[in-house]
Amino acid sequence: MPKDNEAQIGDGMGRSPLSVDEFDLVSFRPGHDAAVTKFNEDLLGRWPIAHAIYRHIYNADGEFSTRIGLYGEWGAGKTSVLNFLRAISEHNDDVIIHFSAWRAAEIDAFMTSLSDSLKREIKRRELKTSFRFKLNSFFSRASRNSVAIAEATGQAAGKLDGELSQMITAGAAFTGAVAKAVEQRLNFSADEVESLREILREHKIIVFIDDLDRADPKILPKIFMALREYLDWPGFSFVLSFDKAVILDALNDYSSAFASAPQPFLEKIVDVVFDLKRPATDLPSQMITHLLQEQCAFIPEKDRLAAAGWFPGNPRKIKSICRELQAAKVSAVRHGDGELSWEAIIVQTILRRESERLVEFVEREMLGRDKLSLGLSFTGEKKLEAAALLDKAMTKSGYAEGTPEHSRLYNMIVRLQGLRRLHDAQRISYEMQLSTHAPIFTQREVKEIIDTWDGGCHDDFVSDALRLGGERAFVTPTEATSKLLDMVTDFYVACVRGLRTSKVKSVKDETLAAAERAARFLLNIVTRNTASAGNLAFCIRILNMSIENDSNNDLEEIFLRVLEWQILSFVSEHCLDKSALFHECFPHEGSKVPMLAERVQQRTVSAAVESILVLFASANGVYMCAGQGADNRHLRWMLDRDALLYQSPHKKCLINFLQAEVDSSQVSIVAKNTIDYIGLVSNRMNSFSGFASDNRDLIEACWRAIIRENWNIKGQQDVEHIKSRLEGWGGVSGLSLPQQW
Repeated sequence: MPKDNEAQIGDGMGRSPLSVDEFDLVSFRPGHDAAVTKFNEDLLGRWPIAHAIYRHIYNADGEFSTRIGLYGEWGAGKTSVLNFLRAISEHNDDVIIHFSAWRAAEIDAFMTSLSDSLKREIKRRELKTSFRFKLNSFFSRASRNSVAIAEATGQAAGKLDGELSQMITAGAAFTGAVAKAVEQRLNFSADEVESLREILREHKIIVFIDDLDRADPKILPKIFMALREYLDWPGFSFVLSFDKAVILDALNDYSSAFASAPQPFLEKIVDVVFDLKRPATDLPSQMITHLLQEQCAFIPEKDRLAAAGWFPGNPRKIKSICRELQAAKVSAVRHGDGELSWEAIIVQTILRRESERLVEFVEREMLGRDKLSLGLSFTGEKKLEAAALLDKAMTKSGYAEGTPEHSRLYNMIVRLQGLRRLHDAQRISYEMQLSTHAPIFTQREVKEIIDTWDGGCHDDFVSDALRLGGERAFVTPTEATSKLLDMVTDFYVACVRGLRTSKVKSVKDETLAAAERAARFLLNIVTRNTASAGNLAFCIRILNMSIENDSNNDLEEIFLRVLEWQILSFVSEHCLDKSALFHECFPHEGSKVPMLAERVQQRTVSAAVESILVLFASANGVYMCAGQGADNRHLRWMLDRDALLYQSPHKKCLINFLQAEVDSSQVSIVAKNTIDYIGLVSNRMNSFSGFASDNRDLIEACWRAIIRENWNIKGQQDVEHIKSRLEGWGGVSGLSLPQQW
């Protein structure tokens, strides 16, 4: 290749030097997946191949046609080579016909498409009308004659008319007997042959036939046989672009006559082959580096370089992956440094181009915190489990063990597991949806909102930020507020943890100031947005965070503890499910309830008592509660003799409920639930006798609620059994039965 970005066509062609900078075939790209058209876009070394094809065309004997096959798999760059070849040819004023066989459903449609393409090119060049007319007439008759050719292919593969066979193999020129044969076989007049000869004296005619491998497989043999009749015109060059494997399979499926020798049949059609094998090792790497820099410069360079080695070798897949990453730019640039795990995002995006069954299994079973990972398993048993899981995943890949593809994918999954080892499912999902789901806020934006608010900005600023976040992510204002609360809490927790790990005073002071700003901002937000602040999940999070931090007695953090309690106090008062929050205050079994939890319970106990009353007022409420086992929070509370439920004034609420006047249907429901309650606590409560003696007023209220019901014989027997149990186990006496019993 000449220096200074210049490519010249030499070898005695007598044409002017060709500078690649002169080429800009189109002023726009028809789509992301379009083949490249410019020399500076050639990242896979395809320009030299186009140069070599043209050199072969131009140096060929003028008395013979040139028939070239351009072979390559999907995405190998065949159309890019044709684009480069077109640029070179047009620079030298050759006649170029370029069309796709993709849409041809019948042989006549194929010939018509070829004819139309040639007519358009002739018109563009403003050739003489007489020549256009003759050539149009020629193609019209040729299209009609293609029916006979199609019929011939159905009889036997490769069966040709003897005279035409001689024309093909001998490569005869338009003279003498051959010219006469063309006239007779194609109804082509002597004048038309002469006109064709005249045009070929000044120009080469180069016909590109692209996408043959995408045409209807049923007509492929007919297309090749039809082309064979026209492939030996002196001065004409045909470049046929297709995936050789696809064509050979189509020929084999078309007829058993091709099954034994489809390759020799192609060799009769195509004289010269340019096969676009996998590019040299360094070329895809250069392409990946270039595209990532061009389309994904917003991704840190170190992450681009770290992930580049996992890209597949297919150029089209490389471009597609880079475009997908590029689609995340709008959301990605809103994040701060280190906020996103870009190497993991790139590698997982590449993985998603593999088998759908494999990807689904890996993402569900193998990625994230607490998942088995071969690279992070330190015991022999865990390593065996992780290896078995990875082997199971690889069976879904479709690659045979020992192949380069299998090895690449195996190692890529191990690497991805390491990159995702500390991430939860929510974070992985968030990062992999950046191209399709705009985040409401990013961590960087949350910090900016806090700092701006702390600078004395009006509260309307926060309202505007919430509105913008909601509009950007298509969520309601309440959802936007909830997200902001969660993210501010995340930031605050990170600051508090940083305080306890920082060894540098200046850094610690800065972190403490950031934590105070975040806490004050959080308090401001919760007091202005009670609906979002009252969300149970958020209330529980604030509760657990406050309890965890309350154990730290560092004087520097005293003001933080004050702010935390103010926030916790407010959210507990406005929690939308106070009963649930009350029960979340209980610690693990055997430990004491923390002081902060006790203070929250005092604010929420009334709601918890109310939920017990709802059980008693619901048909079979207590029975169903008992059936849920020890995990039921109401059951655990009722069986705890020291529970707030049995302390004044909460016990009084239960007694008043049991003694209240209700209609007959409600009497039955309360009586049934009460007898289930007495049976439950007498059977399962530790030291029930002590409970009964301490709560005789409650037991008596329960008894009165029970005997108000008009029980049948079986019910009366159950009540008498309960009376005996209370008098025996609980030491409760003086419980009377109705006289009518």
